[in-house]
Amino acid sequence: MMDILECVQEVMTTSGAGMHVKEIASEILKKYPNMPFGHDELATRLSTRLSSHIQKKKGSDCRFSKVSNGKGGERRGVYRLKKTRKAPVLSTQISTDVGRNFVGKGGEHAVLSELLFRGYNAAIMTVDQGIDVVASKDGHYFHIQVKTARQSNGGFQFSVNLNSFNSNDKSHTFYIFLCRQVVKGVLTNVFIVFPSSMIINYLESGVVTGRETLSFNIRCGDNSYVLNGKEKIDHFINKFELIK
Repeated sequence: MMDILECVQEVMTTSGAGMHVKEIASEILKKYPNMPFGHDELATRLSTRLSSHIQKKKGSDCRFSKVSNGKGGERRGVYRLKKTRKAPVLSTQISTDVGRNFVGKGGEHAVLSELLFRGYNAAIMTVDQGIDVVASKDGHYFHIQVKTARQSNGGFQFSVNLNSFNSNDKSHTFYIFLCRQVVKGVLTNVFIVFPSSMIINYLESGVVTGRETLSFNIRCGDNSYVLNGKEKIDHFINKFELIK
């Protein structure tokens, strides 16, 4: 069972003002109706635990505090959740000093990591001949080409050599475009997983074009990813389960 103080913290998170232990007990019982205490017993236990916690914990270790009555004293049985310091803001700037080889190899290792977390036995190829990663799962083998791009002018630009694409055009070949972008203030890897057959469809429909090099311009706007200004590709975002 969750510690009683953790229950209190969860209930009080959305409350900026103080709460009486009886009110806290009521909210906990609404959220956790299988608590082994009735309302009054729970309120008594809360009062004891909160008072003990405040007396024992000092400084940043103390999660709760009493509420002033405005007359130099404290309101009886009323507690509030202490405001914590905001976590330091992490830099979201994407370094442009790192060379393309570093970015590309970083993308390969990021994809390798995601595959391993999903139960694929995967390895990076020693020599790049149009395939960067080989993975296996449930007795099936897959070839994966990884392309990595940093956000520029609100979009991501990828290119695939047409001869290389034709040489590796197999049902078990996949292209993963890794977009290094800031999502909700956090620098994030967004993976776009394309089966080789899907790229062929895009070529036939004219979504993707190119003579010697296939061009993929991906832009994100209004929470939607669009390929070459023509096709929404949200259903390929982080869809590693397509590799099967």
